Amino acid sequence: MRTFKEKEGQVFLSDEARAALDTFTRLEEHYNEVLRKRAEGERQIEVLKRSDAIIGNQTGRIFTEEQNALLTILNQRLLDLIQERDTLLINYTPDHPQVTEQQNKIDKCQI
Repeated sequence: MRTFKEKEGQVFLSDEARAALDTFTRLEEHYNEVLRKRAEGERQIEVLKRSDAIIGNQTGRIFTEEQNALLTILNQRLLDLIQERDTLLINYTPDHPQVTEQQNKIDKCQI
C-alpha cells in the first residue's frame, strides 16, 4: 500500500478497509507482544537450566527484563518477604514465631 501511495499520491480508504487496517495493526502489536513474552520465557528457562538465578543465599529468583511480568512481581514479593525476615532476625532467633511465620510465607512464595 505504501508503494501505491507513493506512486499515486493520496490513498482514500473505505470505512471497511480502515477498520480492517486498524484490526491488522492491533493484531500485529499483540503478536509482537506475544513474541516478546515467549522470548522472555525462553530466557528464563535457560537461566533456570544454568542455575544463574541464585545470588548469595537468595535461591529461586529469576531475573527478567519485562517490568510487568508475573515473575518480576513474584520476585519483588519474595525479596520483600526475605527482607522482612532478615529484619526480624536482628531482634529474634530463627525459632521465634514471627520469624517462622515469615519463613513460611517465603516458602509458599517459592513454590
